[in-house]
Amino acid sequence: SEAEGFEAKSSESAWEACTHICNYGLLVDPRYARALVSLIRHVRASTVLEFGSGLGLYSSFIAREIPDAEDIVGIEPNESPFWKEFIMPENSSFPRQANVDILQATREQLWQAGLYKQFDFVHSNEVLEHIPLHLHDRVFDFLTT
Repeated sequence: SEAEGFEAKSSESAWEACTHICNYGLLVDPRYARALVSLIRHVRASTVLEFGSGLGLYSSFIAREIPDAEDIVGIEPNESPFWKEFIMPENSSFPRQANVDILQATREQLWQAGLYKQFDFVHSNEVLEHIPLHLHDRVFDFLTT
């Protein structure tokens, strides 16, 4: 099947932004983005973590809509080549991109990436299906501590 062919191709080489765009498109839902901003404002969150930020489009939207946020971070194991050129709003230090595989990271690596802390708001969209089921407990432990 086409899905099996895709899995074989993606496991042979590093996952890249272009691979993502070619296979999935940009996958941005404006209604979801606006709902995130509304929720973040409702709970008065000043720190936001996006687990599995992909190209960083939702983190970028949040940073543009909530410019007075204290910290906005997108986690992705591989660096997005588009982050600095297209994702970060002009004259802003947010959103930050943290290239960390949280399933393998030590406390020191999390600390260095600015992730060894609590965030007011954590969100993730279409990520868990990319992580083997036997590792889901680790993901939940990371996201809830």
